[in-house]
Amino acid sequence: MRLLPSGDLLVDKSILETSGDVVTIRVDVTNTGSRAGDEVVQLYVRDEEASVARPVKELRGFRRLHLEAGECRTVAFRLSTEQLAYIDAEFVRVVEPGTIRILVGRSSADLPLSAELVLVGPTVELVDRRDYVTATSVE
Repeated sequence: MRLLPSGDLLVDKSILETSGDVVTIRVDVTNTGSRAGDEVVQLYVRDEEASVARPVKELRGFRRLHLEAGECRTVAFRLSTEQLAYIDAEFVRVVEPGTIRILVGRSSADLPLSAELVLVGPTVELVDRRDYVTATSVE
């Protein structure tokens, strides 16, 4: 099995508002083998401009799917700006404007697909959190 080339990573919008916006990220997965098998598609984010040190990659979602030989399916991730929040230097959970890199692949060491998101708007203090898990679907 393999992920299709980066041209098949579809992001429904590249500019997001810091306050409560959502993006859907789709990736095609094809079983290029001669037998059925499973694949785990993983979504990572990297904050390129955070005001405090951030991890190089943060797992934000994953989906395991079963594919028959030659079958192609699309995995969709629904990522909210709330899931990009972090604790700032004043120990407040915030969503800041800046650039976020989306990385998709089969493991943290194999992330061939990427896209860039830009968060715009004011820094938002996140008091109540609603989105804890990235919703996924298989189309």
